[in-house]
Amino acid sequence: MAKRRPNFKPKAPIPKQRLIKHLEDGLTLQEIGDMYNKARSTISETCALYGIDLDEIQGREKKIKQRQKKKRTQNFINVMYDKIKKEL
Repeated sequence: MAKRRPNFKPKAPIPKQRLIKHLEDGLTLQEIGDMYNKARSTISETCALYGIDLDEIQGREKKIKQRQKKKRTQNFINVMYDKIKKEL
């Protein structure tokens, strides 16, 4: 029989309603995993455990694309701002 580590604490699952809310907000599995310090595969397994079908969430793909586009634009703006700041 394997010995349990004395400080081992299993990861608590993300509540179903909170997970659905994050998915409806357009967060990717990786982003949700980063929020909860869990692997993307763990988030995927949790969705499967709860019976959540990612394809059935209305508008999720569109929101993900909008967020990614905004993120790329923001990164560009930050880089340009840093370049201008260095020149001053």
